[in-house]
Amino acid sequence: MKIYNSAILLCLGFLPVFSQHPATIKESYKTFKTYPFSDPDPIANPGSSYYPYFRFDGFAKEGVNKQWNVIEMENDYLKVYIFPEIGGKIWGAIDKSNGNDFIYFNDVVKFRDIAMRGAWTSGGIELNFGIIGHAPTCSTPVDYLTRTNSDGSVSCFLSATDRITGTLWSVEVNLPKDKAYFTTGTTWYNPSPIQTPYYHWMNAAYDTGNDLEFIFPAQYAIGHGGEVEIDKLPFDKEGRNILWYKNNAYGGDKSYHMVGNYNDFYAAYWHNRKAGSVHYSPFDEKLGMKMFLWGFARSGAIWEDLLTDSNGQYVELQSGRMMSQAVLSSGETPYDLTAFPPHCTDSWKEYWFPASLTRGVVKANPTGSLNLIREDGYLKIYFCPVQKISDILEISDGHRLLYSTSIDKNVLELFTDSIPLSKIPGKVKVKIGDRLLFYSEFDEDFKLNRPNSSPGDLYKSSIYGKYLDAEQKMNYGLYNQAFSTFMQCLDEDPYYLPALNKLAMLHYRSGKYLDALNCCLKSLSINTYDGEANYVFGLANAKLGNNTDAKAAFSLATYSENQRSAAYAELSKLSPPLFMAAAPASP
Repeated sequence: MKIYNSAILLCLGFLPVFSQHPATIKESYKTFKTYPFSDPDPIANPGSSYYPYFRFDGFAKEGVNKQWNVIEMENDYLKVYIFPEIGGKIWGAIDKSNGNDFIYFNDVVKFRDIAMRGAWTSGGIELNFGIIGHAPTCSTPVDYLTRTNSDGSVSCFLSATDRITGTLWSVEVNLPKDKAYFTTGTTWYNPSPIQTPYYHWMNAAYDTGNDLEFIFPAQYAIGHGGEVEIDKLPFDKEGRNILWYKNNAYGGDKSYHMVGNYNDFYAAYWHNRKAGSVHYSPFDEKLGMKMFLWGFARSGAIWEDLLTDSNGQYVELQSGRMMSQAVLSSGETPYDLTAFPPHCTDSWKEYWFPASLTRGVVKANPTGSLNLIREDGYLKIYFCPVQKISDILEISDGHRLLYSTSIDKNVLELFTDSIPLSKIPGKVKVKIGDRLLFYSEFDEDFKLNRPNSSPGDLYKSSIYGKYLDAEQKMNYGLYNQAFSTFMQCLDEDPYYLPALNKLAMLHYRSGKYLDALNCCLKSLSINTYDGEANYVFGLANAKLGNNTDAKAAFSLATYSENQRSAAYAELSKLSPPLFMAAAPASP
């Protein structure tokens, strides 16, 4: 977290007591020292994981001054920067009350070979959709639109198509006029009639420091393969509290997915600087929380020099739709790769905001950040609101009310109070208002009881295990490998219907419509009502011009909840309107 000099603070202005101004948005070209990447080989490699994209392999050693299109969004509390020419990255965000960038702002644009297609820059918030990060769009221009809204907020819409999966994503970055947060509202659409791989993570960068504490309410941490790496957070097997940055000065790079709690936020807090940064999204919209940091040895520390000139090292705290960034080996754990169903649209919303003077965070949401500290014989309460609040704060032991007080604070105006521990016999619950914020120290209110390992012999001893292995490969975009493994299922049982259906889908994807048709005929001879078989049967028949069979198949597929929406979408393409408007009479 960089603290800006007095000249910049003067430009940003002082924090007013109460906002009376609408948010503003402007677009301009600003000069940044840039280390560019070279033109690519114009011929894409069909055997690559990033096909139909080509790759960038040349990177500049010396920087040059280059103008970049910058979108600046500002209200009385925050300033947010967006670079639509670099993947739509939210380049940084500044808390105007203290001049700190609560989202890492890189003063240079330094492309290096890290992403799927090569070129990548550090800092900000990166938007990732498709198969794996860092997405093919992360360093190239995306579509964008800016708008001033009637409620006084401003928005920048960012959008692109991921050519690997064919999916279309759009992110609205919105800054309200009277809140100390900005939001990212995402809409992601699979326009294809067949499923595609499903991967989404928002990678946010934060400044490092020995005073940096990571706040992840979670029970344990898993790796990319779904394996449990730390089984009792925050301590590893050697007793190190890994949620302090300074305690990770061992081994190589660290990449942990934090799981096990019903939780909707994570945070970073710099104790010496008395400031933090919070991410919030409802649990049902964002399951994944991840911490990534470079190793402290030269192999990791070298990236500080490679990715910035003077801004220092960064860490990434990430939020995802799934609990982990799964790889093929994840299929041997409960954390499988997932698929994006055909004609499906997903949407969700995330909040990003600073937390000042709270000495840490135990709970946060769009109301603000709460912290409780037992110290010097008192329970000390800190609450930093990110919107104007006038309500009641109550503390109980779950049965009896122990403390109650009113909170009447403006945006970013700190609330503090202390209660003698003699009045607080044990664990507590805290709430602000009836629905504004709730925090509990009781395990049953947040800890989940879910399995984190799979039966060891599942994938070797059963046909369903082979099927799951094939499905994992399919969801990872490894279609040839998936085809071979589905065939192994059918070698063992030629009437194993789930494998027949997925094989039909792979044939359809390859344009082998007659082969898809034959697989579906075998499936339907086993169960004429099977939703997936009917759906792919309809797709294949439609391609072959057999519209009557296609319409019938799609109609039967609508009886299956999983295929219903996509089947109706495909059926609408084949069915004319029931009522046609009459042509106007001739004069």
